[in-house]
Amino acid sequence: NGHIVRDACSRAGVGLSFAITCKHPTGTYLVVLSKQGELISAISDMSAIESLKPAQLEAVAHWLGQADMIAADCNIGADCLTWLAEYCAK
Repeated sequence: NGHIVRDACSRAGVGLSFAITCKHPTGTYLVVLSKQGELISAISDMSAIESLKPAQLEAVAHWLGQADMIAADCNIGADCLTWLAEYCAK
């Protein structure tokens, strides 16, 4: 899954040179919906995103400072979102 995202970003001109990666697979979410579109059941594996820690963000802060834009997946931990918000507010 991660390779598909990297390839799509590359084709779109989005640089991922400093993307943080881990040993866990790309996050996956599977849902079963009723005919009316209501949730019946769901399962997910978000171990990759759950493994992100503020120290990893701090380690790439120099590169974040050079970015034209910072976008975050809001499924990351509150500690990481807080770090990013505080960093961007500087």
